[in-house]
Amino acid sequence: AEKFMWHDYPVTQLGGVQGGLPDFMAGIHHLGDGLDCEHYVTRLSQVPEYFAQAERQLDKRASLDVITPRFALEGALLQINKFLDTAPEDNVLYASYIGRISELEDEGKADCEALGPQVLSTISASVFPAYENLRTRIEALLEKTDTNHGVWKLPDGDEYYAVKLREH
Repeated sequence: AEKFMWHDYPVTQLGGVQGGLPDFMAGIHHLGDGLDCEHYVTRLSQVPEYFAQAERQLDKRASLDVITPRFALEGALLQINKFLDTAPEDNVLYASYIGRISELEDEGKADCEALGPQVLSTISASVFPAYENLRTRIEALLEKTDTNHGVWKLPDGDEYYAVKLREH
């Protein structure tokens, strides 16, 4: 129901940009030639806007008193801290890039290797600050949330629950 379109949580311990980004970039983003590697760098440079969108989603929900439960925010925060506690050259985004391009066998390999320093600098200059901003946003939300985790805590929670029962 449209009335409840904001009654979900875009960042949790189970999902969100903080985990989805490395999963996609390290496991799904294809690196077969120089153009793929250029796209990899471009995507990394767009992480700040991608994360800012998630932050705006969190803010919208908070304005409607739909705040992710404490345990879910704490779990997401653990993921973010783990990501940021790894040096850029050891970070999954860089390590997977280097590992995957090492398996290339044509001229695309040289093109991708040449982009390695740009991948590393983009992680430091764009990706890490985006994670830091999200961490700050989550820390602020932790001050507003509680340990009451049921849908009944949401605005019109009883009605929302009834709608979800009908949907399933």
